[in-house]
Amino acid sequence: MVASRLATLGRLANVPGKVTPHRFRHTFITRAVDAGWNQLALQQQLGHSNPASTAHYYRPSRAGLMEAYGRAEK
Repeated sequence: MVASRLATLGRLANVPGKVTPHRFRHTFITRAVDAGWNQLALQQQLGHSNPASTAHYYRPSRAGLMEAYGRAEK
């Protein structure tokens, strides 16, 4: 029910791609990590017993990648 409602709202709002509960989870985790959240605290907040579960949802943003590359070059 939630997934179908989100999909409908996404279409009505002309959001590109599929709007799903999972996509919200990916977005939240990516933005939290990019904002500097402690990954252990984030893992606990999400109820993941394995850090790999949290890492699975992380999708680095272009800005985040560029910042990381910039730090690596210094």
